[in-house]
This record gives sequence, C-alpha cells and structure tokens, in this order.
Amino acid sequence: MRTLSKVIWFGIIFLFLTGSSFSENQRKYGIGIDSGFQRVQGGSAINYFSAVYGLYGVYNLSPQYSVHLRASYGKLTSNNGGSFWSSITPLEAFFSYKFLRTPTFEPALHLGAAVYRFTNQNYAPKHYFDGAVFPGIDLQYYPLPNISVLFSADYKITTGKSLDNVPNVRDGYMVFRGGLTYYWMKESAKKKFRPKRRTRPPGKQVVSKNTSSSTQVSTVNEEDVYLKTVELKSTIDDLQQQLKLKNAQINELKVLLNIKKEKISVLDDKINNLQNQLASGKTYPSRAQNRKVRNDFFTAKNTAAGSHPAIRNFRLTYRRALQEFNSRKYTAAIEQFSLLIQSNPNHPLASNCYYWIGESYYALKNYQKAEKALKDVLAFTKSYKKEPALLMLGLSYLRMGERVKAKEQFQALIQKYPTSPYSKKARLYLSKIERAVIS
Repeated sequence: MRTLSKVIWFGIIFLFLTGSSFSENQRKYGIGIDSGFQRVQGGSAINYFSAVYGLYGVYNLSPQYSVHLRASYGKLTSNNGGSFWSSITPLEAFFSYKFLRTPTFEPALHLGAAVYRFTNQNYAPKHYFDGAVFPGIDLQYYPLPNISVLFSADYKITTGKSLDNVPNVRDGYMVFRGGLTYYWMKESAKKKFRPKRRTRPPGKQVVSKNTSSSTQVSTVNEEDVYLKTVELKSTIDDLQQQLKLKNAQINELKVLLNIKKEKISVLDDKINNLQNQLASGKTYPSRAQNRKVRNDFFTAKNTAAGSHPAIRNFRLTYRRALQEFNSRKYTAAIEQFSLLIQSNPNHPLASNCYYWIGESYYALKNYQKAEKALKDVLAFTKSYKKEPALLMLGLSYLRMGERVKAKEQFQALIQKYPTSPYSKKARLYLSKIERAVIS
C-alpha cells in the first residue's frame, strides 16, 4: 500500500508540473488517479471503512456530457461474529452529466455499471465474479486549465449476495473518492499570428504557439514564397540598375579626367615653347594682336554653336542626355546626343555621343541603327568608347543573326585589348557561339 501511495502522489506532482501549457484550449481526453475509502452496506453487524485506489480515463462527448472508465482495487472489511474482509477489483463504466458549469467548478451526476472480481476469505472457492449498477455525484475543481481535482461519491448496488458474510441479504457498498485528472487539450480556436507587412497577399498562414517556451513558428504557403521571390527579384533588378548607372557615371568621369589631362599636357607644351622663345630672344605679338586673335576665336565658336542656340554648355547637355539614357528614356537620349554631335562634331565627347546613341538603339531593338552608330565610334582616331563599342557591335550582329560578323568583332576586341574587362565578356560570347547556345 505504501508503494502504491507513493506512485499516486508522484503522479499528482507530475500532473501539476505539466499542466500549464494548454490554457487556451478545450478539454477533450483525460486520465486520472484517485484514492478514497469504501464501506459495505449489507447485513453485517459492524462495517468498517477500507481503502480503495483507482485509475480512470475520461472522454468528453461535449462540454456537458462525458464517459468514464475506471479500474480499482480495494478491500471491504466487516465484523459479523468474527473478522471478515474481501479484496475487490471492479471495472466500471459510467455516464456523467454536468448540470452546472463555471470556469473553476463543475458538479455532475453520474450513472454506471460495473463488473468486479472479489476474494472472500470465508467462502470456498475464494474468487468470485459479480456485477453492480451505481448512481453517484461528483464535483470537479480546476486549479489549472488542464488539471482537475475530483471528489465523488456513489453507491454500488450489487447483483449478488456473497460480498459479505451474510448470504441472505443483498449486498451493496458506498465509495468516497478524491482524485486528480489530467486532460489533453483539443484546440477550440487557433489564433493566427501574421507578421506585419505593408501588403498581405491572399493565402493562409498557420501559426503554432507554445506559451511554455514563448516561441512561434510560421509556415507560409507556396504563394507567399512566390511573392517573396518576386519582391527579391525586383530589388535585385533595382540594385543592378543603380550599379549600372554608377558605373556609367564613373566611366564618364574617367573620360572627362582624360580630357583634362590632355588639355594640361597641351598647356604644358605651350608653356615650354614660350619659355624657349624667351630664352632665344624672339619677339612676340602685341597685346592688341593677341586680343584680335582671341576675339576671332570666340566669334568662330559662337558662329558654330549658332545653329543650335539651345546648346550653350556641351557638357551640361551631355550629362542631361546621359540621365535620359539611364532613366531608360532612349528616344529622348538619342535626340539630345544627336544635337550635341551636330553642334560640335569635333568635341572630345563626340565619340561618346555616338556610342550612347548606339546603346539606345540596341535597347530599342533597332539593331541596324545601332550598328551604324557604333561603327561611327570606331571611325574616330581616338575614342574612349572603342572597347565597349566593339562588344556592343558584336552583340548587335548576334541579334541580327550574323554570327560570323559577331565573332569577328569579339575576336578584334580580344586581340586589340586583351586585358580589358570587355574582352572577358567577348570570350564568353565566343564560347557560346561555338556551342551554338545564342539564338
């Protein structure tokens, strides 16, 4: 008995320690242990209370109705002219109705039947089987959402007369119990936790919550994955466009820097010539003559720009045209670059204008005009756009289906500029042409 009591108390402690994680759910299945005392109500002169222990299961059909199964073990003790006892092992099934429901208390009435095996020390054979029906009442108190403390009382009306030492009187016995029930919970209303987003596309999102560990695990469906992929691809495209814009700006700054270096070199040569003339004692033009030459120069410059009075600052207009190109306004870019070429075809940035016209036509899929503009770049004796022009010319031929010409342009780029980053791209396209990958 001591060992069984220890097991029962250990089970009670375990159920209390594990009973706080189902507070938001509905009780459905339960298992419990109980103990108490029972007393024979028969023909015996003196009846004693004896211990009883049980293990039971609960299934809630609804919030008010439930079915119980219980297995017990106990003793019945009486004195009818001598000490008498019976050990009894009943198996019970009963139906319970909760006539009142509150958040913490649930009183109920129950009715059931039992079969039991008992051992009578005064009869031979000693082992008997019998049945019983019983009404009863019980009260459940919920200290935790999935733990209940049970108090019950019922009266077993047996079908035989051999339970005690008085064979001619129908037997019966009363049982008083106290127990503890642990419920597994069935979720009644799953709460859906969705991350805060600016836009929420249609689609289900299931969230499981474990309050004991304070963790949340989200599962998204295929539509969420697809939309996330589209968002990431759009972000990547924007970043690539920004990178392309920055690279273009860097290239143009390099061009302008090279032009500045050339002008500095020309000025250095003029300074050296002047120093040599001073050293040799040569005479120089007067201030009036210098003023006349300078006025003639500006007059010729203004006359050249007079055909396009809107273009007063070549470099400023060039930057604006380049912004149009980077904004994918290719037609507007072509117009502005063409005006720049007409206003000053010998400007150091003229070849750049032809190149961006070719790039714009290529983006508009007008590959024939792109070919012409890119060939104009290659016609310049000196241009900072010859390397990319060779690459774009090869690509234009590829789009027109002229693989042989495309291959020639790529090979020319690799031979003339083997260390150029454009040559690496040309080698890649050449390998694809040989494998007939590009259509």
